[in-house]
Parts: sequence; C-alpha cells; structure tokens
Amino acid sequence: MLERWTRSVLRLRAFVLALWLVVLAVGVLSAARLPGLLSTTFAVPDTESARANALLDRYFGERPEGTFVVVFETPKSSDALEAGLERTVAWYRDNEAWWRGVLGRVGVSSS
Repeated sequence: MLERWTRSVLRLRAFVLALWLVVLAVGVLSAARLPGLLSTTFAVPDTESARANALLDRYFGERPEGTFVVVFETPKSSDALEAGLERTVAWYRDNEAWWRGVLGRVGVSSS
C-alpha cells in the first residue's frame, strides 16, 4: 500500500507541489490576519476597574492588557492609609522625571 501511495505521489508530483503551495499560501494569509482576531482584554464598562484602566492609560501611558486589576471596597478606610496614598501619589507627581526615565529602559514599555 505504501509503495502504491509513493508511486501516485511521484506520478502526480506537480499536482502535489501545487497543493502544498496552496496550503502554504492559505497558512500565511491566515497567520497575517490572526493578530487582529486575538484579544488579551476582558473589560466590563462602567466599573471601577475600567475607570482605573482609563486613568492608568491617561496619566501614565500604561495599558494594563494581560494584567489583572482588582478593585474592591472596604467597609471603612483608615485616615493613615489615605494620607499615605496621597503622599505616594504626590511624590510620583513631583518626581515625574524619575519615573519617566524608567519607561525608556530595556524591558519597560509605555504602550
């Protein structure tokens, strides 16, 4: 049976070659279209995490695709925590030159 198959392929080698070229062309065209069909995001509009993603994108140029942002509400927040967060945000705003420089380093991108 294998001998018959080999003889058939050799006899129709032009047809077999043309068939493989068609398969290759379809594969290349499909591969070129594939990235546009893939998505790494799962967004639920009008949620706290969607708003956080928009803020990260707007103020820091950070696109959190492929990462997870978990937003939850606590029953009450402490004044010390809020003050610490305000100081941290103020420091990053005052020292933009420092963290903007980090974006240009190898392995760190802003998009």
